[in-house]
Amino acid sequence: MERFKLQPVLDYRQNLEHQARQQLAEVLARESELRLAIERERDNLEGLYAELIDRQRQGIGSPEQSLFQTSIGQRRATLRELTRRLDEVGGEVEARRDALREAGKEKRLLEKLKEKRELEWQQRLRHKETLFLDEVALSSLNR
Repeated sequence: MERFKLQPVLDYRQNLEHQARQQLAEVLARESELRLAIERERDNLEGLYAELIDRQRQGIGSPEQSLFQTSIGQRRATLRELTRRLDEVGGEVEARRDALREAGKEKRLLEKLKEKRELEWQQRLRHKETLFLDEVALSSLNR
């Protein structure tokens, strides 16, 4: 079989697709971690609110209430920061998906070209074989 002249390019495209797939997986893992961190932070914040309400019912002092408010403020700031980072990662996920889609498209284009060349090679081979068989048949008729 004839060697596909663009095989190094196809290999490169396959490598690019593999890298794009790995990069997407890494970004998706970061996104998942951020979602879990946001969930934990929300749970912590809800717990603080519930504890504050509980203590207010029991008669909480002003310094203790101030500490709760400070802690709640810090948790809310952390939650906002995590949400901001999640939005950034969401944009990165889309960019990585687009890169993977593009790399896959370019690889498939070369794979189709390779298949087409292989088919053309097989057709040429069959044509040569047919010509050879015709020549053998003609030479045996002439004897």
